[in-house]
Order: sequence, then structure tokens, then C-alpha cells
Amino acid sequence: MDIIVPCKGLSTGKSRLRECIGSHERRDLCEWLLVSTLRAAAQLVGARRVHVVTSDAEADAIARRYGMRRIIDLGFGLNEALNFGRMTLLAEGRSSMMVLPIDLPYVDAQALANVAACAGDMVIASDERGSGTNILFMRDAAARMVPFAFGNGSFAAHRASARTLGLTSRIIRDWRLGFDIDEPAQYFLWRGDFGSVARTMRRTARSRSAPT
Repeated sequence: MDIIVPCKGLSTGKSRLRECIGSHERRDLCEWLLVSTLRAAAQLVGARRVHVVTSDAEADAIARRYGMRRIIDLGFGLNEALNFGRMTLLAEGRSSMMVLPIDLPYVDAQALANVAACAGDMVIASDERGSGTNILFMRDAAARMVPFAFGNGSFAAHRASARTLGLTSRIIRDWRLGFDIDEPAQYFLWRGDFGSVARTMRRTARSRSAPT
């Protein structure tokens, strides 16, 4: 199994949070989320099976630091970038892949392993509202054929595509995969639970800017 991690620019991501936190905090949050996601993915499949789809040089540098490669995002949108990543892996003979976004602050290797252990051509972990797709795991025919439909209503769209193609889909419910940081309310809920993480992020930012 391979894991595809799409990542916008660290300095431009989480734009919906601009009204509640500043640009430097958003950038540090994006870096923390990316690193946490990559660590969880690598614990499950190893660094060489993790592929960061991005056009951002900073995200690329982080991926390389962890022994992972970048698949270039050509700038035509998330679904197009994921499709390019998929085609790259299929051309290399890979047959199963998981799309893992970086905005799941509670994700860990065990939660991802539970997804991979589910039977079916396609496994979906929805967001808390049951409307979005937070994790998409595809095997064989699903990995080749199911179109990416991330965005509004993606959960229903992905399931509908599987039905149209005659493929089986399974749903997994896991709070670690259902909670994402997208809106200010979610950020403040997470920050209240993970106040120590926020302090760690600030210390990391200070150490990065300190002279050596």
C-alpha cells in the first residue's frame, strides 16, 4: 500500500482560519500537521511508500527530510493533483493507495491500519458531518477507476462512483479520522484539547528563527 499526502503551501494553507489566528501561526500549524501526518503514515508503510503531492518547496524539503518523495502538484486543483499522483503510482505497478490529508490532528498509525484492514474495493472515513471524505483507501480496480471528488459532498460522490462502477465500498467510523481542522470552531476545540501542542509549536518556531 502507498499513501498519498496532498499538501498546499505551508504559508498559504488553512486560509479559513485567517480571522482567528495570524499568518505565522497558520504556517506553523500547517507544518505541525504535515509532520504529524507523515510520521503516522511512515509508521504504517515506511517512508518510501509515502508520497507528498505538493508544489510547495517547504513541504518538499520536509518530505525529503523524512525520506519521502514529492509528486509535483501542477496547480490545476486538488483532484487533478491527486489523479496525477495516482497515475504516477499506477505506472510504477502499485495497486492500492490511500489518500491522507494533513488536517486530521488526531490521526495515528493504528487508525490508518484499521482502514487498510477493512475489506472492500474502497474504504472511506467520512468527516464528523458525514458529508466529506477524510480518508479514501482504494484497492486494485478502485485505485484505477474511481474519480477523485474531494470538495463539497465528496463522501456521497465517492460512494456513488463505486456503485456505478460495480465496486464495493465500506465506511469506517473513527473519531481520530473524523475530526479535521477546517473551520475556526474546530481549531479552537482542538486547541483547547491540545494546548500543550500549541505551546510546542511556538517553541519550535522560536528555535527555528534563533541564530545558530
